[in-house]
Amino acid sequence: MPIHLNFTIENDTDRVIKVPKNRGHLIGYDLIKIEVKGEVDYDCRIASAYQKSGVVESEDLGIKEKKIYRIRIERELGIINPGLYEIKVIFDTERSKWDLKGCIRKRWESEWIKIKINEPEGEDKFLIEELKEVYPLIRNKDYPEYTFKSYKCKLLDIFQVADFILTHFPTSTYAGWAFFNSNLKGIITIARNKDKEYIERIKEGVYKIIKGVKYREIVKEYAKGMFNENIFDQRIENMEKAKEFCLNFAKANPNFSFSGYLLATGGLNALFLGDIKGACEMLKESLRLKWDKPYITEEHKETIREVIRIMEEEGVCKRE
Repeated sequence: MPIHLNFTIENDTDRVIKVPKNRGHLIGYDLIKIEVKGEVDYDCRIASAYQKSGVVESEDLGIKEKKIYRIRIERELGIINPGLYEIKVIFDTERSKWDLKGCIRKRWESEWIKIKINEPEGEDKFLIEELKEVYPLIRNKDYPEYTFKSYKCKLLDIFQVADFILTHFPTSTYAGWAFFNSNLKGIITIARNKDKEYIERIKEGVYKIIKGVKYREIVKEYAKGMFNENIFDQRIENMEKAKEFCLNFAKANPNFSFSGYLLATGGLNALFLGDIKGACEMLKESLRLKWDKPYITEEHKETIREVIRIMEEEGVCKRE
């Protein structure tokens, strides 16, 4: 499962400085080094593809101003075994071989922090046991002389087993992450409210669905002669699966970190499938649950509020 780490740098100089923009995978730019203490699984580590040279975009950082960077660390560090880990981040622009576009040459070093990986319980534990059976220790064909990949490595690269998890363990906490790496293509997703063109299309679609227009006809109109019946039928099937998965997962895991976001995703798909009553209930309940997922902001929740507002104004969703 993903482990995202936020770290903050501060401009402690007496002038405005330039620092790297937080785009892409900064670890791959040789700017970040992470030290770790704990039971690291070296067989499952997936080293970043370091490039020897290139350009990193920069931006200004004012005097005493702070900037937050977010990086994903579990794959590079091999953090998968239960236990306590200590982690330290070094953000170093002094020794980088990249063209940093005028960035200050400086080394920031964090304090040691501790994170704990808990033992899996309940359905999560059953999932782990099943993965042991399905994915026994596997020798990596690229490095046959020494590297092995076990079932644990599959959890670090969860997209490899996403559909397996959704099919057999749909209410495990792993399934919440697996959902976004599955083969459920073509489902309705939540955009930020400021993505104007997409939002306008969503709003227009909501009005049409409420007035009884079938989703098939809406897609045909947008497809402009490129409509494919087989692809659309698969999309409808995936939307049905997404609706059911998100609803059942949120019921089983109401305290999951982004159960609200998942339920809202299911609610949007329910709406475009014509289940207006169910969509109303799911969308409203989603705003009472958690939306703590990387890169999901208040603007995504605002999209759902806007959809609910339209449904209330059109009289198909009762105001509270």
